Amino acid sequence: NAEDAGATEVAFDLTPNACHFEHNGTRHFDERDIKSITGIFNSSKKDNPDKIGKFGVGFKSVFVYTDTPVIHSKNYSFKILKLVLPQSVAPKPDLGEKTRFEFPFNNPKKSVEEAYTEVKTALEQLSDTTLLFLNDLRYIRWNVGDQQGAVLREEHSDGHIEVLKLVDGEEILSSHWLRFSAPVEDLHQFTAPVEGVERQNVAVAFELTFLGNAKTFDTKKPLAKQLKISPAIKGKVSVFFPAEKEVSGLRFHLHAPFIPELSRASIKTTPENMPLYDQLAKVSAQALHSIKAMGLLSGEFLAVLPNNDDPLAERYNVIRKALLHEMKSQALVPTYAGGFAEASRLIQARASMKSLITDEDLAF
Repeated sequence: NAEDAGATEVAFDLTPNACHFEHNGTRHFDERDIKSITGIFNSSKKDNPDKIGKFGVGFKSVFVYTDTPVIHSKNYSFKILKLVLPQSVAPKPDLGEKTRFEFPFNNPKKSVEEAYTEVKTALEQLSDTTLLFLNDLRYIRWNVGDQQGAVLREEHSDGHIEVLKLVDGEEILSSHWLRFSAPVEDLHQFTAPVEGVERQNVAVAFELTFLGNAKTFDTKKPLAKQLKISPAIKGKVSVFFPAEKEVSGLRFHLHAPFIPELSRASIKTTPENMPLYDQLAKVSAQALHSIKAMGLLSGEFLAVLPNNDDPLAERYNVIRKALLHEMKSQALVPTYAGGFAEASRLIQARASMKSLITDEDLAF
């Protein structure tokens, strides 16, 4: 809801008996939204594919924790009873332009202690990839008792993104990323056309790590002098937010406006999603040229890319094929003598052989 409303900042406030959530989005609840959030599969966003919550079931997950969620917005304040019945409540006089959700832990199927512990753990473990592929949202903060935490995104040049995680004002994590994106193409080959989805993006992101002993990024120095691209332990797939159970087998991260399973934990196997894998493959292949221009396309970088022995999930094979084709046909492979050449013109040799035979010997 916050991302769809254009919010740049959100805040969680966790107490022993409830979780409160606020955002500064500029789009406020109207009567259609109230009908939508109290219904199932009748989302007011389903005709607007720019919105994340277009599937009509996302909000229902809060009922695992609460029987009576409360929503305060600029024009309406209401409580939801029995999953679907809105009931007017007194407005928040100091709300201003914000939207506020209140979730008392009163679901009889889950104890208050259990609810508190689960939400607390989720906030503390909030991933730095949570903000990576969102358009507007840049700052998430939370209060748990006396402890305060935050995750924020800062965008540098050339797709370089830094995500900071703070606890009580102290930086505990700084991660750097290269993100490359492109608009979703017009998907006429869909069996069921999705109007307007071309206004969204597909994107890939590579993890960056510091060279040597450096720990902070200097905006005055070239990126390649400070950071290198490193393979991810597990490449994540996101539908705006990470789909935690989806496994690509890649060592970099993907995002597309896929149709997810209802839990949003994995990607649905459906013909409507197939063109998005092809477009991710194109973005991945084109990213190689940008990485080369940045001075980051090294022999070490090749460990980030999938090879023929990597156990990729079948639907992600198209990305491996696109990368291999691009490197075979374009000057994208680092050579021993320096520079780059097409892989189709190169032969791989052992390091000892390279040191034994000179360029002149090889030419002879």
